[in-house]
Amino acid sequence: MFKIIITAKDPSQLKKLPASENFSVRLNTSHADDTNIKKFLENYDYKFPLYLDLKGSKMRTGNDQKEFYLEDTDTVYINSSCEYEETILIDDEVMNLIKAGMKILIDDGKIQLEITSFDSNGYSARVIKGGKIRKNKGFNISPHPITFKTLSERDLNIVNMSKNYDFVRYALSFVGSSEEVNYLKNISGKFVAAKIERDLSFDTIAEISGKSDELWFCRGDLGSQLGFRKLASFYLSFSKKMSEMNVPVIMAGEVLEFMVENPRPTRTEICHLYDLIDKGYSGIVLSDETAYGKYPEEIINFLEEMRLI
Repeated sequence: MFKIIITAKDPSQLKKLPASENFSVRLNTSHADDTNIKKFLENYDYKFPLYLDLKGSKMRTGNDQKEFYLEDTDTVYINSSCEYEETILIDDEVMNLIKAGMKILIDDGKIQLEITSFDSNGYSARVIKGGKIRKNKGFNISPHPITFKTLSERDLNIVNMSKNYDFVRYALSFVGSSEEVNYLKNISGKFVAAKIERDLSFDTIAEISGKSDELWFCRGDLGSQLGFRKLASFYLSFSKKMSEMNVPVIMAGEVLEFMVENPRPTRTEICHLYDLIDKGYSGIVLSDETAYGKYPEEIINFLEEMRLI
């Protein structure tokens, strides 16, 4: 059975899903405050398992980030406080990791910056590739500089408010070691999917799989960490070794990205989807396609048409 994991912002989005054992649901907790997460849990009346996506050691733009658009060749400030209308907000820990000359990729590489200098206003960056800055989007420095110590206070709060719901599972971001997964399983007693989003050896991934219930191959952040050429090479090597992991592996990263803005996928996406099935992947995660896209119902119709549900 090929699993389809639907990312949702509200339980009401799930009312039109057909009754199928293929479905699971994902809520990205970085894009919801604690009150909305609690409301989501209390109003969740579906048989589908619900994955709560935890931040882990992933870096993101701030929760108070104001939306604005960057043009190519603009200059923008990066700081931990919003002193200017157009400032990219990050926390103090990430500020301490930045250095002049660094390349920064935001929102799975849709936005690319180069750090040029530091002054009293924060770090200044040249925009290499512009786009819309939004709150809680991935902020990538390569190689990923943060090692796991413990879950953040917010992640711990989310686990404590949710672990007694039978339908809840967790997806842990930027896993770098099996100890991270083991820690989360021990404090929650729940199913844990480890998200592979950083450059890891296959021995380390095998160790992580030994403690996990599932692996997610997250090609968005992996692409930001590795670059496109290395991502492709990593994907091919990983796919060949996937059978050694002994747990289901899910492909994440907007597999049907064209359908965020269009009612039908591209031919390339359709072929890639069937290539994933042929290679032995156990399912896909739909992210912006269903959380923010214009055609969530058309996506379900397409999956039915392809006889995947």
